Amino acid sequence: MGIFVGVVLKVIEAQGVKKGDKSNPARDLMIMIAAGAGVGGFGTPIGVASNMSAISMMESATGKSVNFAQWTAVGYPVMFVTVILTWGVLMLLFPPHHR
Repeated sequence: MGIFVGVVLKVIEAQGVKKGDKSNPARDLMIMIAAGAGVGGFGTPIGVASNMSAISMMESATGKSVNFAQWTAVGYPVMFVTVILTWGVLMLLFPPHHR
């Protein structure tokens, strides 16, 4: 996630936003970094640490193992739907205002 902050700061700078300016696009980009880091990890077992914990708990509870392909077959559709819903909610909460 930290590497994207540097990229977004350069994008914001390229838009001509100066430090201390209240810019909705700049704010929106920074919020999307945090949201993307949380939502994007659903897709694969190694996306976020909680996925590995969930696999371990499922194996303990059911006795069945879940491999990478099985997790990804379910995780990717969930991730895509969640990304779209997250984008929609963020656009409602933080609508972009053009200059």
